[in-house]
Amino acid sequence: MCRKPGRAGLLALALSFTITGAATAETVVRPQFTVEERYDSNPAFDAVASSDFVTRLSPAVHVTSGSRKLKFKGAYELSAAFYQKETGLDYTSQSADLEADLAVSNGLKVDFRDTLKKSRDSIVALDAGVQTDYAEIFSNTAELGFTKEITEKAALEITIEDSVIDFDSPSLVDTRVDGASASWRYAYTDLAAFKMGYVYSRYHFETDGAGDEDVHKVSIELSKKFSESLSASLSAGLVLSGDGARADWAIDASAVKEFKWGAVNAGFTRDITHSSGLSGELSVANRLYAGVAKTLGESSGLTLSLSLGDTVSEPSGEVDIASYDAKLGSYWQPRGWMRISGGYSHFEQRGEGAPDEDFDRDQVFINVTLTPLNWSI
Repeated sequence: MCRKPGRAGLLALALSFTITGAATAETVVRPQFTVEERYDSNPAFDAVASSDFVTRLSPAVHVTSGSRKLKFKGAYELSAAFYQKETGLDYTSQSADLEADLAVSNGLKVDFRDTLKKSRDSIVALDAGVQTDYAEIFSNTAELGFTKEITEKAALEITIEDSVIDFDSPSLVDTRVDGASASWRYAYTDLAAFKMGYVYSRYHFETDGAGDEDVHKVSIELSKKFSESLSASLSAGLVLSGDGARADWAIDASAVKEFKWGAVNAGFTRDITHSSGLSGELSVANRLYAGVAKTLGESSGLTLSLSLGDTVSEPSGEVDIASYDAKLGSYWQPRGWMRISGGYSHFEQRGEGAPDEDFDRDQVFINVTLTPLNWSI
């Protein structure tokens, strides 16, 4: 098991943010409840699929608080899933999010983020375009950032981050990442900005024979709003890992075009990261994506998203996975306190290395989310 992050200092700082502004802040508590019915053609991620229906009940609570200097947001969700046939897959997941932003002075801002998830699913791996066997997954990411405005157009940003992914399965590798970054941002016009930065990350893999991996990345980013409806950004950088013995590159390119009826977005990312517990090595993750959002009325709409992913571990190439994901969704909000959503998704995974099982997965869902009231304190 991977040791849990020691973040007493970060949590204490976040708490001090809350105490500082509690006397003057208005606090709003918003309870929420979601019920969902889902058809899953392959709930166990097997090459030989066995479909099932799953009912999910998800109570949650959201808290916001704000004053002139302090802004605070917190959320907690408990989600219980019940399978009709495969009752052994039933599980309960929990997630909690904390955000605190403090304006120390006119030119200095401090922000804190902490996200915790515990689930018996493949949620963490799915974020990387990979689905694995069911396992108890604990993940926690804490981030502390400082932004100092040097001039009206220039700012310095410093971030410290600590994250952990811990599995109860012996076949999956617990991973911890500690890192820090520094960047300088300059807005040379009201519609365009330039950013250059450095990121250091240390990856610790809990597996025999695996040592810590240090990763250094330097990058340059350009972002521009070409018109009221068109914006784009491009970030590219050099990555050194393996004590500087391996050189690679990273990129993040995206564009958004807005129309009267909705918006279209597209992008491509390439980064050096971990392999979601599949190996004790770094991985090169590539992802190409596109999406369309169409507004049908003031309270309804449609969304379509497509993505192609590829994950390869380095230097052994033990993990070599290609994936394809397509999602179609819709929503309707007949009342301010009620939202009805539905959709369909198709996922394919093909592995040249581990995991070596290829599989497809189709899901159809409908859910109702109720937000009955807000409590002001």
